[in-house]
Amino acid sequence: MKKKYIFIVMLSAILLYNFTTSVFAHPSFNGVSYDSSTTIGNENLGWIVKLNKHSELPPSTLTLRYTFGMEPAQIAKLEATNIFNGSIELFEEMVEISADKWSEVVSFQKVSSNTRTLDIVGHVTASDFDDVSYITNKTASAVTYSGSPLLNGHYSSWEIIVNIKNFSEQNRPRMYTLVHEFGHVIGLADLYESQNEDKVMYGYSFSNHEYNPTSEEIMAGKLILGFHTTHNWSDYKYYDTYLGNNRHSRHCTDCTGMAVNSNNEPILELCQYNQADICVRCGIRKGTSINSVEESE
Repeated sequence: MKKKYIFIVMLSAILLYNFTTSVFAHPSFNGVSYDSSTTIGNENLGWIVKLNKHSELPPSTLTLRYTFGMEPAQIAKLEATNIFNGSIELFEEMVEISADKWSEVVSFQKVSSNTRTLDIVGHVTASDFDDVSYITNKTASAVTYSGSPLLNGHYSSWEIIVNIKNFSEQNRPRMYTLVHEFGHVIGLADLYESQNEDKVMYGYSFSNHEYNPTSEEIMAGKLILGFHTTHNWSDYKYYDTYLGNNRHSRHCTDCTGMAVNSNNEPILELCQYNQADICVRCGIRKGTSINSVEESE
C-alpha cells in the first residue's frame, strides 16, 4: 500500500511538471531564423508573431513603401457612402495616420504610383468586397493579403483592402481597423482571448478597441526586426512545485520571454528563501502550489 501511494505521488508530480508550462518560451534570436509557419508568443503575453524573417538582418530602421489608390468605379461607391464622409482624400489621410501608429517599429512611406519601383511592396485601397472574387469573407471590414517573405525579411508584396460595404461608420473603429491591418503587414497575428480586447491586434469586433499599439505589441514588432536580441534575465516568476520544491523561471525584463535551454525547455531554478520563507527572487512563499497562484490571480 505504501509503495502504491509513493507511485501515485510521483506520477502526479510528473504530470504537474509536464502540463503547467503556460508561459511563452523563446531562445535567443541571434542566429535563429523562423519561417512563416512559425508562431511565436501567445495570448498571455498580449502578442503573437506570425512572421519573423526580419530577424535574419542586423537591426535597422525598416522602411516599407506603399502606394494608395482606388479604381474609378470603387471611388464612386465610396463617395456614395458615409464612410470617410464619402471622401477618398479623408480615407487616404486616415491611412497615413494609421500607418504612423507603428513608427516605433517601422517607417511606412506612401509614394506616388507613378514612381513605383521594385522596393515598393505594398498597396492600400478600398473596394466593395462583392466585386473582388478572391476575397472569401465578404463581411470583413478589411483584409490584408501578402506574398511569401523575401530572404531579407520583407514580404514580397502586400495589399490592404478596406470593405466599402461593411466598414464601421465610427472614427475610432475605422482607425483601429487600419492600424490592425498594418500590424499584419509587419508580421503580427490576431489575438482572440478577452484579456486582449484592448490590443490593436484583437481579432474580434469590440467597442473599446484601442488604436495605438500597446507596449507589448511594439516590443513584438521590435523582436521581428531584430532590435531585441540580447535578453536581460533579471525577472523571476513562480513556475511550479515539483516533488515538494517550489521552482521559478527567468524572464527578460524587456520582452517578458522566458529563458530556455538548447532543447527549447524552460530553465528552472529552485526557490531561495529568506527568514520569512519568501523566495528572494520570485517573491513566492515557501510551499506555494500552482493552484493557489492561479486562484489568487
